[in-house]
Amino acid sequence: MDKRKKLVKLFYEIDEFIKQRSIKTDPYAFLLNKFWLSLQNKRPAANTLVGITKSDFSLLNNEFSDRLGRDFVLSLSVSAILSLPAEKVIELQNVKMQPKQSVLLLTDSIILPYETEKKIQLFIGYSSERTKESPFKNIEYYPVSRDAALSISMQTTLFDLMNDDGTQLRPQNFDIVVDDSANYPFASESLLDTLSVLLKYDAVFYLMVKKTFLSSPLTRKDKKSLYAHFEAEEIDRFADFLQLKLVKKIEGMIPMQPQNVVIRDFSEGKVLELDRNCLDFNHLFTFNDKVTADQLALVSKIEKTAGGTCGDHFRFFLGMFRNAPVDDLVKTLRRSAAYRPLVTSKEILPFRTPKIKKYIYPDPEAFFQIPPESSFGSRKLLMRYLSVKPVFAYDEDGLYFMNDVAAVIPRTSDVDLFFAEGYLNSRLVEFFYKIKFPHHNKFLKKNFNKIPFMLCGKNFQNLITQEVLDIRRIYREMALSRENEALQKELAAVSERLDGFVYQLFKLSPAEVGIIERYLGENCESREVEQ
Repeated sequence: MDKRKKLVKLFYEIDEFIKQRSIKTDPYAFLLNKFWLSLQNKRPAANTLVGITKSDFSLLNNEFSDRLGRDFVLSLSVSAILSLPAEKVIELQNVKMQPKQSVLLLTDSIILPYETEKKIQLFIGYSSERTKESPFKNIEYYPVSRDAALSISMQTTLFDLMNDDGTQLRPQNFDIVVDDSANYPFASESLLDTLSVLLKYDAVFYLMVKKTFLSSPLTRKDKKSLYAHFEAEEIDRFADFLQLKLVKKIEGMIPMQPQNVVIRDFSEGKVLELDRNCLDFNHLFTFNDKVTADQLALVSKIEKTAGGTCGDHFRFFLGMFRNAPVDDLVKTLRRSAAYRPLVTSKEILPFRTPKIKKYIYPDPEAFFQIPPESSFGSRKLLMRYLSVKPVFAYDEDGLYFMNDVAAVIPRTSDVDLFFAEGYLNSRLVEFFYKIKFPHHNKFLKKNFNKIPFMLCGKNFQNLITQEVLDIRRIYREMALSRENEALQKELAAVSERLDGFVYQLFKLSPAEVGIIERYLGENCESREVEQ
């Protein structure tokens, strides 16, 4: 049994013993006094005990003496005791705290070693059911909890505040606040507002979050709220969670922290420093486990060089959403002109015209969303919606599709659609998308709109268009031929020229091209050639 489980079991037994004997104290008072006496190497006395009488202390001490060996007691800490009976706790070992700093712990899942506690002023923010008496003079209770956050303005912190039960809440400026959103729900907006007032101007907010917090699109609202008040300085990776070191934002002030953000991986012993300008915390795209600084720098260069995005140059629309079974509406033979050619996600392959195998009747009663007929009839690029990478194919046959497929239409005639097909299927765009959106298995509209798009002149568009037309020709010939070895070699050569033109478009150096090729080479799924 590990130390924490042993301590939790002991806590429950002490609590049960106190209730059975109707002793007027609680396990916290007994354990805190026991810990303090052991540290001071003193015997219990009426004038040294706090929150418990000498007789009650002696009764409990005698009853549990076999479980309270000196080495075990001295291995505890004040926060380890006050966090009971929480079974799952995180002990902060790597957080640097200076002597006399004021530190607020917001949850009972965070504990500090006593070597750290003894040199700081420790505030406990979860004390509603804990004893408010302690023999430790540097330990105080501060009733700002995650469950009952107080809204405090800068003006009101100049005065003493009273909470609902009449206890006095003194104004306080904290150097460090520690919270846990890995084992608890994310902090409310009002709590973050409160902390931003209570923290000193150069204070630090340590936040424990789940490993998927930074990359998950489901936490976007939480990230937006968090980074409205704080800036990241360090991100530490552990086996089950991340520890964010966040510095308070002061409007109108130059940040005190260095430009680099340090990412430490304690499970693998790796350290990575990233330029703060490469990070976008409101639309998190980094922190897949394999990302490197040079890859992020290249992503940033691609964005800046393009000068625009796909959202600027294309209109995105998703296919039909059904609200009833549509099997009766899909036929292998076209019964009438009302039936439209249907394409599915799996049938979309880059540089190939989908084969029409089925027809669908777009009955308004069976679909609650049907894009306009003009959109389906336009020249467009079809794209797989359920995909982890860009997959686009040119369409001029007016193909219809369900919501597993999306399509994009140029906003102006300045964009050659064959050029766009080559550009969006290029290795550069695939590299950008996989780095920027590593955890997405849907090609979302908001992600497509952020892909950099460089609207170059017609001459350069024609260079890429010609390569796309050659690739399309090769695929048509391969479909009719049994001997494809020569065609495969020609396809590889033309595809390489196409990617070369896209690299040239962004003025990438050979080293930068190498970054893209190595990344895609290490991700085997990115080199698949659909047959």
